[in-house]
Amino acid sequence: MNTTYLQQFQRALTQLRQRAREFDQQKPTKSFAEQWFADNLFATRSHFAEAYINETEQLVNKLLTITDNERKHYLAQKVSEQVLSLSALLQNSRPPDAQFDQRAHQEAQHGQLHKTLAKYRQYEVRLKNKVEVFQNAGDLSQAQAYQKRLSRCQTAISQVEKQIQIMDEG
Repeated sequence: MNTTYLQQFQRALTQLRQRAREFDQQKPTKSFAEQWFADNLFATRSHFAEAYINETEQLVNKLLTITDNERKHYLAQKVSEQVLSLSALLQNSRPPDAQFDQRAHQEAQHGQLHKTLAKYRQYEVRLKNKVEVFQNAGDLSQAQAYQKRLSRCQTAISQVEKQIQIMDEG
């Protein structure tokens, strides 16, 4: 990164920090969900926008010291995505609508339940295959052990399906 680009970027971060402070001061309560951004975009989980600016600045500082080009490219991409997301959030310099925020949180939970269900279904298939392999091999103790795990997996699947149904109805 040459000096001119770095100075421009630092000015942009300074402007974002100022908007983040205004944003944080305008929030009447801390009732907003922490889930403003995608799970993998920030390690920070905060009710304050300025905390996310801090993380981005830390990544920029790390980016300046890294010599590995592949790692540098990854961090530059992440910093870019963080700045774009922060800019979008802070564009109006006011907190998101609480009702919208709650809906977004519920949608994220719903999506997470579906991911969990898919993962459990994959486990179920693998466990069924293991039970069958051990039964065919005549190793009934191993087959029984995997059958118990399969039973617990199917119970977990049932519980997740019930949670999804409750969310769909509610």
